Amino acid sequence: MIVTAVIVAAVGAPALATDLRSPPPVLSWLAVAYSGALSLALNYCLFTWSVRHIGPTKASVFLNLTPIVATTLAWLVLGESWNPVQWLGALFALAGLYMIRP
Repeated sequence: MIVTAVIVAAVGAPALATDLRSPPPVLSWLAVAYSGALSLALNYCLFTWSVRHIGPTKASVFLNLTPIVATTLAWLVLGESWNPVQWLGALFALAGLYMIRP
């Protein structure tokens, strides 16, 4: 992880130096805060809660719903469309969840 961070910093430094002539807009900082605080932190809290209540095996299987929820939200909020590969992946993920039900 550290090696990747060093490589990304080395490659991105020239672009970052030229792009930061003016500070980023407030909306950009709000987007970063939302991404970090709400989506990531809430996700980890809910996952930890689910591990306590249904066990680590079943909780980890439900992580397969993440791309389905993300694609559905992109469809609802952004007007994105589902392609056949995404439908197939969603079908496999839901079939796997169905097979582990109690």
